[in-house]
Amino acid sequence: TRLRDQNPIKNGWKFRFNGHHAQIPVRVEGRKTREMRAFLDFVTAVLRVWRSHPANQGSTLFACPEVGPITDGYGLSHDPPSWPQAVVLARDLAACWKAAKP
Repeated sequence: TRLRDQNPIKNGWKFRFNGHHAQIPVRVEGRKTREMRAFLDFVTAVLRVWRSHPANQGSTLFACPEVGPITDGYGLSHDPPSWPQAVVLARDLAACWKAAKP
């Protein structure tokens, strides 16, 4: 309730998920990891708060699914290529948005 009352969530969010600066893959062998499932649960909860707050009615939320590159980024050498992971993440975030409908 407190989070919803204060509405600290503005109209833009960079959906980045990492654990202590080591990126969490979106999928491993085609399946969501435990960490990714937990992240998506968190995203759904945050989006539910954002969507239900009166100040956000009629507003647009700008969201960026971020999956960094392996070189000069947070990806590790065994991580799959970033772009396909970002495309899958965008689909996951769209599903979270639908699930968060107030």
